[in-house]
Amino acid sequence: MTITPWIIYWITRLDGIKDLSQILTMTGVLAAIAFSLFFFALYNEKDNPKFLLIWIFPIVFGIVVVLTPSTKEMAMIYIIPKIANNDAMQEIPGDLKMIKDMAMDNVKSMLEEEK
Repeated sequence: MTITPWIIYWITRLDGIKDLSQILTMTGVLAAIAFSLFFFALYNEKDNPKFLLIWIFPIVFGIVVVLTPSTKEMAMIYIIPKIANNDAMQEIPGDLKMIKDMAMDNVKSMLEEEK
C-alpha cells in the first residue's frame, strides 16, 4: 500500500478528530447528567428506558476517543511494518557484523604494527 497525500492528510488530522471527540464526550456526559437529573426530578422515573437513551451520545463518542489513534500512533502503524518487512533492512544485521569484523581486523593489525 502506498502512502498518498490523502492518507497523510488524514493521519495529521487524527489528533484533531480525537480532541473533538473528547470535547463531544465531555459535553455529552455533562448534558446526560443534567437531563438525567432534570427528568428524574420532573418525572421520578429512573427505570424508564427513554431515560437510558440520553447516555448513548457520550458512550458512542467515548468509544470513538478510545479507538482513534493519535498521529504518532498512526504513523507507527504505517511505517514500522514497512521497515520491518523491507528486504534491505533484513540485510543490515549481516552487514553490520561484516563491518564490525572488518573494523576489529583493522584495529588488530594497527596494534600489531605498533609492537
